Amino acid sequence: VGAAQIKDDLISGTTALAATPADTDEFLVSDAGTLKRVDYSYIKGGGAWELVSRAAIGGSAVASVTFTGLSTSGESYMLVWNGIDSVADSTEDLFLQVSTDNGSAYRTTGYKSATHQWYSDGGADDYSATAGFSLSENQASSDVAEGNNGWLIIHNMASSLKTAVTGQSVTMGDSNRVRMNSFGGFYDTAEDTDAVRLLFESGNITASTVGYISLYKQVIA
Repeated sequence: VGAAQIKDDLISGTTALAATPADTDEFLVSDAGTLKRVDYSYIKGGGAWELVSRAAIGGSAVASVTFTGLSTSGESYMLVWNGIDSVADSTEDLFLQVSTDNGSAYRTTGYKSATHQWYSDGGADDYSATAGFSLSENQASSDVAEGNNGWLIIHNMASSLKTAVTGQSVTMGDSNRVRMNSFGGFYDTAEDTDAVRLLFESGNITASTVGYISLYKQVIA
């Protein structure tokens, strides 16, 4: 079969895969003029992040945003959020908590979390938390337009390791000061983490059409 016998719709006329190819899916390539097949595992990207899920806050306030079914095989995960506001507006801390039973229950103690924050008026301070990974402190005097925005990476999710978090966030805090936070910590017991939730220490997350939290998974080549 030569080029003259191949129809223009040979590819576009077939059924779409509609999913990321498996590592053993095969592609046809020309190797210096010789047709050969190659597995997807050889040509896919490595060291990147792929979108797993995106949660919209929507038209009703919610107590938390959860992500379940996470892998404990060694990959890291990244959360990116924007427009996360507190209903209470009363100096709440924003937390991330972990679960070992796919979200049936979450760990509410046993964290070693440290945060340094800078204020827009030139001040700064440090704080710690044990009830969760603290992503920001004293969120107040804000609304969705200036709500909490940030990112974090979840490391060490296998059962033999202590789950760790690193990241940064920015929000409007008390006295109408911008707060820039740099944070990190460990859950101080080695166990698998297969679910996480984002929540304020008290009160709900404000209803919002612009509030989103996206979960990405590390792609390991």
